[in-house]
Amino acid sequence: MAQSDAARPVYRASGGLRWLEFDRVDDYLEVAITGTPNHTAVMAARPLEATGVNESLWSFDAVSRDYQVEAGGAGKFYGRANSSGMGLSGFLNDVVDRLGVDFVEAIRLDLDAGTAAMIIDGTVVDQLAEYTTALHPDQTLRVAANRAATNPCGMRMHAFAIFDAALTGAALADVTTWFGVKQGRAL
Repeated sequence: MAQSDAARPVYRASGGLRWLEFDRVDDYLEVAITGTPNHTAVMAARPLEATGVNESLWSFDAVSRDYQVEAGGAGKFYGRANSSGMGLSGFLNDVVDRLGVDFVEAIRLDLDAGTAAMIIDGTVVDQLAEYTTALHPDQTLRVAANRAATNPCGMRMHAFAIFDAALTGAALADVTTWFGVKQGRAL
């Protein structure tokens, strides 16, 4: 991944844990990737501050097929996956404030099953059974920035991976557990 033109996140380590810390000013990373119809994006993160301006932990952007995890209000951080252009009638939402809290989040897109799901610490918190339009194959992935590369997110990122499959069951549990360990947590 390339750093943004302006700055780069800071590598930090403490107590045997390691992470990248994004400052909410001008840090973000981006890379061109190929979108696949069935995939799961998993991130072990901790939002550090929120102003309610749709700060994103990560985002995709191509044509109108995108989704991102966003802040939900000043001083709070609620997950929201934007479903624009993917055949969904609404958003995937996490109604728990995650500001200053470690969590492992997965966004799973399963075109074969026609579902999109938001999974936090191994539990499905929201799912829609209307995923009918696959992601456009040419995507720009941004970490700690929205699809317009604005409103950087202040956060710690312990781990992030994108799988070209809709992970379920033991496969998703294994990744969630592994990412939790990177935060010093047992899930």
